[in-house]
Amino acid sequence: MARRRVAFALALTAGVLAAPAVSAAPQILALMPTESARPLECEGEACRAEFSAICLQEERRVPNAGTAYELLREGKAAGGPVLVLAMADGKTKRLDMAEAQARFASLRGQFAMAIEVPRAVLAAHGALSGAVAVEKTAFLSPVPMAGDDSPITLGEVRAVLGRHVTVASAFERDVAAGLATTRVVNALVNALPKAKRPKREDELAAAAAILARYAAGPDGPEKRAAEHAAGSVHTCDMQDVRRVYKTIRTCLQVYHDNVMTGINTAYWKRVGKSG
Repeated sequence: MARRRVAFALALTAGVLAAPAVSAAPQILALMPTESARPLECEGEACRAEFSAICLQEERRVPNAGTAYELLREGKAAGGPVLVLAMADGKTKRLDMAEAQARFASLRGQFAMAIEVPRAVLAAHGALSGAVAVEKTAFLSPVPMAGDDSPITLGEVRAVLGRHVTVASAFERDVAAGLATTRVVNALVNALPKAKRPKREDELAAAAAILARYAAGPDGPEKRAAEHAAGSVHTCDMQDVRRVYKTIRTCLQVYHDNVMTGINTAYWKRVGKSG
């Protein structure tokens, strides 16, 4: 069993796609909903967290790490993530992403997106801390760049979003369990220490706290997914796996992206059936 777990963990990197260095705009992405707000971790002048995403344009290239994105407000894309500020009086305050001065950047291909908010925004509102909630699917387009020889057009945006609306309900039913898994793993990734060489006890304590929260929560897909995620944490903590990934967080990021690969594949199968 241990050898199979190690082999499984080492095979996860097969799902990570490399992005070509070309000038054409990359894919429009869908930012997947979270079941709860993800706390922002502040370092220096910025506060950030990472979120799950899929590509909506198979014909366009995968974004390079660090590609800047922006929220689409076209048609069904209205709305989107919100910044939830924790105030000193125990209340919360909500800001949209424009008010929050949020920036979006791809982290690992099309499967992970960073949302960053200036620390000054939290300070200006007198907030103790901030978190970002993605309450429904949001849509992101790459920020237009000078010299782009194939920019994304308004007609292209409308076609992509229209196609998504057609398949969204069936797609979400197809991959409900997988999406629950990625939500739990994403929560773990955001909670785990970000240091290159964290203390093992700190990693395990952070993971245990997240898993305990799901275990104490209501019955549902996330609770069931957390039981499986506990096994993934154990696998990522194995000595042979640590030799490759160094930290539980890095290992879980690779696992997250592997699961998202399957989810994105299911999306394109559903799109094919609708055509």
